[in-house]
Amino acid sequence: MATPSPPAKALTVLRATFVKIEEKLIESIITHQLFARDLYKLQPQYASKEDLREGSLYKNPGAVLHPLHVYFAILSEYLNYSAITLVFFRYLNHLRDLINVYEWPTVLEYHQSYFDQRVFDMRAWGDYGSWGLADYKLMNQLGFTHHCMSTPEIIVPTQQLEALGYREEPLLPITFILRRMTDPFGDGEYRYGHDIWTVKHTIYEQLSLSDLPPPFKDFYVHYGIFDGTNLIKGNPDKGELSVKEVIKLLSYEGGKIPFLNLVGYNCFENSKRDAKKKRSKVQAKAK
Repeated sequence: MATPSPPAKALTVLRATFVKIEEKLIESIITHQLFARDLYKLQPQYASKEDLREGSLYKNPGAVLHPLHVYFAILSEYLNYSAITLVFFRYLNHLRDLINVYEWPTVLEYHQSYFDQRVFDMRAWGDYGSWGLADYKLMNQLGFTHHCMSTPEIIVPTQQLEALGYREEPLLPITFILRRMTDPFGDGEYRYGHDIWTVKHTIYEQLSLSDLPPPFKDFYVHYGIFDGTNLIKGNPDKGELSVKEVIKLLSYEGGKIPFLNLVGYNCFENSKRDAKKKRSKVQAKAK
């Protein structure tokens, strides 16, 4: 893939704003060609000749955090979009969380792999939003644990996720209210009068209906996810849905945390049959 050339005017403005940074470096940042190994070039005064020879440029967190601030400052100035700037800061907070808990060499390995993947995402897909997400698969590989992280839950509507440029399922856990409904075809207030169980639930990679949290898993009827008048997934393929697919089915009903409605197959069929009978009676009266 050919690397696009940045607008000449934008490059001129950035060069005037970041006077201590070489033009070639600025261009490599905004065209997404600068990788983790070269971050030190944004603050060369902190890299000694001995470090260059020994390959120990990033022997402490400051050696990464300081140039990373410069990197994000240049990208933010170039993009001029507050939502993207926010996810940059979320990554800095995420990195500090890791530094406070784990040994620096392991955190550095995570950062370098994570950084280079984000560079690829920006260049190939225009995906900036992933900077705000922890990579739990990579964390698992390196021996990190989820409970040590203070990264916030995703509780924003799908359209906001799209605005940030997600092209695949987010790597941040999704938290929602899991609700079992017994009358999905009920009208108005009666529909919500048939709720039985509600529980706050978090998933990291996928939701499996064969492994629901209590008290859902103790119910004897196989579940499906209710979306409008359709049962999306259920027992035939174990009802496994990726985070990406779950996001599409979330509904917001006045609160910050969205709902995901689950229905037992027998409840679904009974409710559908009763609704059909009700419509028939209404139509008969109208005649």
